[in-house]
Amino acid sequence: MKVIHSLLPAVITLASATVVAQYTPGVFSGAESSRLHRWDPTHGVLFLRKSFLLQKTSPPLRSYYEDGSQRGAEINLFKDFPDAEKASVSDFAAGPAGTTVIAAVLIYDRRHAKNVILTYDSTGNLRTAFDIDGAEAITTDEQGDIYVLGEGNDPNPGNPPNPLLVKFDPSGRVIGRLLDSSTFKTGSDAIEDFGPAHEMVSASVMVNDGKLYVYAPSERQVLISALDGKILSRVGLEDVATAIGRADKVHRAAISDVAFVDENHVALYLTEHVDPEEPYTVDYSNMHTAIYLIDLTAKSFKLILRGEPGANPAFVGTKGNKLLTLTSRQQGLDIQAHDLF
Repeated sequence: MKVIHSLLPAVITLASATVVAQYTPGVFSGAESSRLHRWDPTHGVLFLRKSFLLQKTSPPLRSYYEDGSQRGAEINLFKDFPDAEKASVSDFAAGPAGTTVIAAVLIYDRRHAKNVILTYDSTGNLRTAFDIDGAEAITTDEQGDIYVLGEGNDPNPGNPPNPLLVKFDPSGRVIGRLLDSSTFKTGSDAIEDFGPAHEMVSASVMVNDGKLYVYAPSERQVLISALDGKILSRVGLEDVATAIGRADKVHRAAISDVAFVDENHVALYLTEHVDPEEPYTVDYSNMHTAIYLIDLTAKSFKLILRGEPGANPAFVGTKGNKLLTLTSRQQGLDIQAHDLF
């Protein structure tokens, strides 16, 4: 599997548009890369440097629209928190009027870290900040309300159900508790990162057309609910991945990411292991990626794109009826669009 370290201006290509945008993309390496950036499908924004350990000397955070143009000003977390030694971004979301919402961990020393939600305006200035217990994923709605998946996680399974999805207004006031740990068989563990490092998949949440979409990675489950938390549907994807593995005649097809298309379809990003794996060994020559469109009702699947060892596209997400991927080139990275239907 090819690892790209690029500090060059990146050429971002979407459909027929090509725009040169200045940014530092960091590391993109096929299945691993989806944890290093965040695509906001509702607003059409790509955020970079998710899950990086940021230091005061790190480049600022940047985001881009789907046409490749930079969205708003750069964001420097340490400008407003100078006492923090390091920081890590758990997730990003675009908000109204060009705002950016960031779920971050501010690290002050080995014993002192703080989970926060930060909202920046389009000029890169901090507007609100409030503490949370933790976040696996975040999203926003048209009013600028913030949905935090993972808020109130309780590692003790014997305790009463605790909130997993909490809704805040833009100022940080709690205005709703929509899902709790009893929603899933494994409780709060359902939304924790799942899988070995080379195919790790994180939880995701999206608001679209008056519905909430959640992917719980450790249960490989898609859940759709109304905005009041009433569950409308839930579909497991493990049997779909198994069926794809059989059809592709590979030893194992592991889910590496999921993107919501609509209430009946998701794009499934798989790492396919061609032959049985050696224990404690990661053999990139034995794996490739494959992206399928899944019909959640029929549990049918259609191949959209397949990689090959050493040339695996990085998964971005979906926008309307398009699948977006990242591929490397000498000048940087391309965003490429592929038809889903």
